[in-house]
Amino acid sequence: MKLMTYTQGLAYIPAYNNPRAYSVNETNTLAFPTYKNLSFSVGTLDGYLNNPPASEPPTKRNSFQFTMGLTYAIKSKY
Repeated sequence: MKLMTYTQGLAYIPAYNNPRAYSVNETNTLAFPTYKNLSFSVGTLDGYLNNPPASEPPTKRNSFQFTMGLTYAIKSKY
């Protein structure tokens, strides 16, 4: 039995019509098994948008979020 599972992801998304416009997203998740197939997870989402469009109020380039969740795993017999 695992005590915890750590998952990390990184994505770089370029804009094809403007080389200065791109975004970068990163996710981190830590899942703890609680009961049978249930797991409790905590994580973060961090996003960066380079060269955002002009708007009022001005668009912030960076966003950071904290997440919590409950997961149920379906196990296959095959």
